[in-house]
This record gives sequence, structure tokens and C-alpha cells, in this order.
Amino acid sequence: MLADFPADQALNEPEFLARVGNFAWLRPEERARVLEIRRTALDAERARLTGLAARQADPWSRAALHHVLGKFDAELRWLAGLTTDPRENA
Repeated sequence: MLADFPADQALNEPEFLARVGNFAWLRPEERARVLEIRRTALDAERARLTGLAARQADPWSRAALHHVLGKFDAELRWLAGLTTDPRENA
């Protein structure tokens, strides 16, 4: 069940974090699949919001969208770091 991460749930942060919090129970390939599904969803949503921000005439709307995009960038960096087992660095 933890390894099953439907694409339609990939932007659901609690669902994703529940899986990450239980990565010790998953095989490396299952962890990689969960991370890839999340990364793909974040990339698609980031692209959508980038286009939306570019079309905003209102600077406040653009500022809000750029803030959200910064959160996406931070999470994508975090996901890249999750490809190694944190126990290996202990």
C-alpha cells in the first residue's frame, strides 16, 4: 500500500509525506518510484504555474505565484537529496 502512489494523489502532501515517513519499509526501487511520481507531478504543476505567472498583469499575483514556485524549487531540491538513504550519512 505504501508503494502504491497514484499520480492523481502525487500533489497531496500528507499522502506523500506519509510514504516518505515509512520509506524504511519500502525497497529502494519502490522508494525511487514514489519519488519519481512526486517529482513528475511537481514539475508539471511548476510548469503550469510558471505559465500562469508569466501571464499575470497584477504584480501581487505574480509575487504570490513566484513565492509558490520557490516552494516547488525547494521541494525538488529536497527530493533530489532523498535518493540516498540518510542512514548512509550517519
